Amino acid sequence: MAETTSIGQLTGLEDRLARIIARQGPIRLADFMAAAIEDYYAHHDPFGAKGDFITAPEISSVFGELIGLWLVASWRLMGAPDPILTIELGPGEGRLLQDALHAARIDPAFIKAVQIHLVEQSLRLAAIQQKIWPQATGHRRIDTVPDGPCLIIANEFFDCLAVRQFEKTAQGWQERYVTHVDGAFALCLCYGPSQDHWIPPNLRDAPDGSVFEVSPQSQALAQELALRVKAGTGAALIIDYGAPSQKLGASIQAIKDHQVHPVLVAPGSADVTAHVDFTALAEASRNHARIFGPVSQGAFLTRLGIYERAAQIARSHPAQAAMLNQAIDRLTGANQMGGLFQVLSIANLPDDSCLPGFDSDPD
Repeated sequence: MAETTSIGQLTGLEDRLARIIARQGPIRLADFMAAAIEDYYAHHDPFGAKGDFITAPEISSVFGELIGLWLVASWRLMGAPDPILTIELGPGEGRLLQDALHAARIDPAFIKAVQIHLVEQSLRLAAIQQKIWPQATGHRRIDTVPDGPCLIIANEFFDCLAVRQFEKTAQGWQERYVTHVDGAFALCLCYGPSQDHWIPPNLRDAPDGSVFEVSPQSQALAQELALRVKAGTGAALIIDYGAPSQKLGASIQAIKDHQVHPVLVAPGSADVTAHVDFTALAEASRNHARIFGPVSQGAFLTRLGIYERAAQIARSHPAQAAMLNQAIDRLTGANQMGGLFQVLSIANLPDDSCLPGFDSDPD
């Protein structure tokens, strides 16, 4: 399973990780992943055709517009509090919130009530966001955002939080680590007591060689979002790729120049992500807030009126119709983002109202 890189080419993060391993032994795959992600976002411009990947807001502004209408509708269900903390986790270059608040101008009272808070660990991206939103308050962590009625957006954020990988062996479930041998980073197992407690009971008897991923960081953040909305009113909207239910399999991948890149080669040079475990997010939050979803992104956007909005644009701008239809298909298609991405909301509303885009009854 070794993914090689010449020891003579080791620089920066690679050299630092290799030296750590030489001193203290193999490191958790989760720690390797976290270091690679932090270094990548500190030094790269990942978004768009010239970057390494494209997110939904860059495919079509309609995506952000619908999120903006969701914000307005959810705010009204909350009783239209003023102020309303509008928080985005990992705003990137700010495209989503730009489109969302542009559409939200349909309700001037909402725009007047909005207080923007941007949670971004990358200092480079935070500087870009500050130029776009000079009135916004920036944060490195969500726990520095003040309490109060809030609406939280996390689009393609949880997939960048590190996961721990466990492999089923004859000695039970063991965690995967990263070592460095002959100039290459490689996966290995550090045997110890079985780590069955990390594995859902229904998956523990999987055959040897099976892999399961856990993200304690994601679960802790989901619980923090639940406690935040519980303290006031509001909702967190989580949109990311992953399965609606827990399953086996290794999903960590790296993307560079819109192509799959070996995860263990040149850490920090590619975006590293993993599928989001929506079941785990819901379970971490359920005791503190109401859970809506997960539903597929396609179903969510359809309920918000994406096809009606696309038809409206096409009537006004016929020349854009073909390109727009391609974008809508990509956002909603069952074999594309519409089926690969899921949408979950962690909410505390003043009554039994259903959040827009979800089924009438929360789970």
